[in-house]
Amino acid sequence: MKNTQQSLSDIIHVKTKHSSFKKFLLKHDLRHAYNIEQIITDCDVKPIVGCLPIQLRALIEKKDLSDVTLRFFDILSFFIANNYDELLFKTKKEYELKNLSDLFKTKCILFTSELVRTDIINGEKIDFYKEWAGAVSDVYKLSFPEIGIDYALKIFKKNIIPTVGMGPFYEIPTAFKANKCEPKLNNPIYMANLSEYQWTLNKWVNHTDNEKVPDEREHAIYITSEEENKPRNYCNGKRIDFGKTRKTVYGGCSYPVRKLYRQMQNMTYEQLQTLESKKKNNFDLENYRRAQDTIYIEYISEKYR
Repeated sequence: MKNTQQSLSDIIHVKTKHSSFKKFLLKHDLRHAYNIEQIITDCDVKPIVGCLPIQLRALIEKKDLSDVTLRFFDILSFFIANNYDELLFKTKKEYELKNLSDLFKTKCILFTSELVRTDIINGEKIDFYKEWAGAVSDVYKLSFPEIGIDYALKIFKKNIIPTVGMGPFYEIPTAFKANKCEPKLNNPIYMANLSEYQWTLNKWVNHTDNEKVPDEREHAIYITSEEENKPRNYCNGKRIDFGKTRKTVYGGCSYPVRKLYRQMQNMTYEQLQTLESKKKNNFDLENYRRAQDTIYIEYISEKYR
């Protein structure tokens, strides 16, 4: 009789299929970055997350959208992999990306630094540049100058010792989820690569030296730790860096529980008792108790912060 049972080694090497990695990331709060790496290794998913920005989508036929998106992803990823060291050390100030220019039929240039001024020293013109650099990633300007569109291309550095709440496998999913939950408070992220050379494509914003940290919001869904809650990580009141940014206890609750939380927050004990008595089924009672627990946890967190 033929043995149709799979061997253990066969089972281990069969990758679980998923229809959309982005949907999965938005639905689940993965608390540890290594979970993302595990999914990419063990599951049949594309490392591409997100979609083309609306301005670039307007340049192509709708029927070609899927193909062009994949080509854009492949061209950009191939360029980064081939020029990683040169980009890291800023040995060139700009690159013309001809393949992307051809893809959208308009010139595309990647700038690695910003020209701030030109001085004349000993009769010679000297250019001074400012780099858009960070501890775990560097930012570059992906520009389509003929149509006046710029994007921020963030490339994560390799061989950086990971710390809790930092790095591509933590920051990329957090950026997508924070934008979905609180779009008015976070700089838009369009697309990302979670494979070997991780990068994100974001809205370009002109960061100034007088940026301020926004005031702490009541009922915030996402917050940034004190050590990263600095002006450099904000622009025009929006978060532009997602290192050490996490969901609050309140933010982790379902919408009905959050609604109850806001309703119960300033109630007296007697009012809470009355509200509880009006809950007619176990589902409503469970939501009530979750909201009550959240108020208590938030109170303790604030008291001992």
